[in-house]
Amino acid sequence: MRIDVDRLCIKNKDIALYGAGGKTGRSVAEFLSSLGCRLYLYDDRDLSELEDTLRSYNMDEGKISWIEEKKDLLQAEVIITSPGVSLHREIFRQAERQGISVLSEIELAYNFFDRYLIAITGTNGKTTTVSLAGQMLNRGLGSREVVTAGNIGKPLLEAMAESSADAIMVVEVSSFQLAAIENFSPEIAALLNFAPDHLDWHKNLQNYRRAKMNIFANQSEDDMALIDIDSEKTLEMAETIQAQVVKIGTSAEKSDIMVDGDIYASSGEVNSYKKKLVEGSSVQMIGGHNLKNIAFAAAIALEMGVDRKVIRDVIDDFSPPPHRMQEVYRDDKILIIDDSKATNPHAACSALSSLPQDLQKVIIAGGQDRGVDLNLLAEEISSRVSGAVLLGEIADKLESKLEDYGFHNYSRVCDMKQAVKESLLMIGEEGIIILSPGAPSWDMYESYKERGNIFQKYAGKFLGVEL
Repeated sequence: MRIDVDRLCIKNKDIALYGAGGKTGRSVAEFLSSLGCRLYLYDDRDLSELEDTLRSYNMDEGKISWIEEKKDLLQAEVIITSPGVSLHREIFRQAERQGISVLSEIELAYNFFDRYLIAITGTNGKTTTVSLAGQMLNRGLGSREVVTAGNIGKPLLEAMAESSADAIMVVEVSSFQLAAIENFSPEIAALLNFAPDHLDWHKNLQNYRRAKMNIFANQSEDDMALIDIDSEKTLEMAETIQAQVVKIGTSAEKSDIMVDGDIYASSGEVNSYKKKLVEGSSVQMIGGHNLKNIAFAAAIALEMGVDRKVIRDVIDDFSPPPHRMQEVYRDDKILIIDDSKATNPHAACSALSSLPQDLQKVIIAGGQDRGVDLNLLAEEISSRVSGAVLLGEIADKLESKLEDYGFHNYSRVCDMKQAVKESLLMIGEEGIIILSPGAPSWDMYESYKERGNIFQKYAGKFLGVEL
């Protein structure tokens, strides 16, 4: 493994890792062990739950200590956190007072490897956009290596270590990772959208906003920043960006990439005559909001010199990742959509607004309660669907909000089997059923993937088809 540089000067230092039992933790631990660091590993889970994981680690056990008390993290010179570990804990305030750096895995990766870095964040749409951009660059740049990494696949540290020196990294980054950076600075950074989410982790909206804005914090005027100018929140954020800003939106006058049923791109200077880049009717993905994701990916590809025909070909061939507005069944009368990845109200609202307005619709909604405001979701449900099936921790709150909006055609259920059965009864002979929970899955399921798979299983069972 070739290390480009050690900006952090941490070789042979004492490093603590908080969150050692996951995929990211393993990558960090193995990497640091290879540098001769002395590691103090900690996880909130009991060590007995991690035995199988720990046995699979490839590390120098002579320089590893598993610690059982959080306070022992403070014996290290640097603490690396896994994404699920909130920074708003007393242990990190103590670390700050003692001058101990607290860094995320993406910061660690950035400080050891020099790669061309394209980073994409946002409340929703990250995985789809990273997948699209990665495919456009792979197909359009010939022999140059293009790697998609981060939340979409391998941790960035692992992907960078395995990549060639001139590789282009297209990375999905979360607010959790961005909250703990110091130097991280992508050549191209994109903020797709912004809406309240993960407030249980960030504690308040200001912290969440600050974390998202960190994607631009270290960029220079030679770099590029992509934002959605249709959102007042993201447009306001753009005022502090030092990089060249590419504006994506519905305004012909203000947008560099315009989304208006079709996608148009400037043919020369910013705000010059815009040439149609993509026919909206050719896009196979369900949901008008996916046009914005396509526009972001296309803007990145254009900046990197990818031919417009290649961009269109990728879009024609592209299938979105599972559980993201995934069409799982269609006949002459009924359409069933799995949007289990809609883990916050903003995502569910986007899904509902993108569906045909002339068809009756039933939504299956609900999941883990993270204390997020449900007013907008209730308003969208009340105005856009004919029926709703509610389950999970937020069912009580969502029911109350729906009543406030005068919407009464809902049903409460206790599991996904009942939810699918009830939604089929509600829809009758014709219409759309969409699982778009507007909340995380962890109150009932291990992941949004498990939730979506169970939804598909029962949809197929009750329809008498194999999905």
